[in-house]
Amino acid sequence: MSTPDMYGRVAIAQTLRDGSPDLMDILGPAGVLTGGVEYRFRLAGPTGIYGGTLEVFRNMIAQHALGLGRPVYAAPG
Repeated sequence: MSTPDMYGRVAIAQTLRDGSPDLMDILGPAGVLTGGVEYRFRLAGPTGIYGGTLEVFRNMIAQHALGLGRPVYAAPG
């Protein structure tokens, strides 16, 4: 919550993706039973889909905050 705008969205999503599997491993069955940890674990995967929200916000940071150009993707076939 202390990181504003798109920076915070990337930081939170990346932390969720990186930390939730480890937390589930540490808690084991108790992590599933409490509900909160298991919910975050299931939410972590779609949060960081490449080409999804995490990648979009990284591109926005690169373009708007850092002044870099737009990414060049390969032309279809």
